[in-house]
Amino acid sequence: MLPFAWLLIQTLAFAAKSSYVVYLGGHSHGIRLSSVDLDAVTESHYDFLGSFLGSHEHAREAMFYSFTRHINGFAANLDDEVAAEIGILK
Repeated sequence: MLPFAWLLIQTLAFAAKSSYVVYLGGHSHGIRLSSVDLDAVTESHYDFLGSFLGSHEHAREAMFYSFTRHINGFAANLDDEVAAEIGILK
């Protein structure tokens, strides 16, 4: 019975999350981008999200896309409470 209970808890935890796009405005980098610039943008997204989730690792688990070129933002699976804390309106 224990594996079933664990699966049920995991299913409920997953069901409580929704996908959100977090828009952070424009980028400060120039037109000519290196892979270092793009990596720095993604790392800044992990840092930002990690400040709400408690760790860089939790941010890596939640975020599934980082917008690095035209807009500054990311897409992540978040609890509604965390999204509200960030300031995302539903």
